[in-house]
Amino acid sequence: MARSTGSARASSRPTTSSGRFFEGIFQKGRWPVGIYPDWLKFGITFLVPIAFAITVPAEAVTSRLDWQTLAFAAVFTVAAFGFARWFWRYGLRNYPGASA
Repeated sequence: MARSTGSARASSRPTTSSGRFFEGIFQKGRWPVGIYPDWLKFGITFLVPIAFAITVPAEAVTSRLDWQTLAFAAVFTVAAFGFARWFWRYGLRNYPGASA
């Protein structure tokens, strides 16, 4: 039986600097958001919402989700959806087209 050299894992890693940057951010979602300093907590919750996507459902499943977090999650979700919809429509209105 052939032994694995681990090359599949090494080849799946990002090779660009931006790929490494985002890989580092996504790895922050592996631990509870409460262990990070406030500036990093803000960044991974709102700028790249990986903590929001992981922490809120995990707290809900483990019955640690308080009503303030639930209310904030609902407001944040509605606001993000509203912004995405507005931005999509803005892009459609200002798209010049790519046909010849």
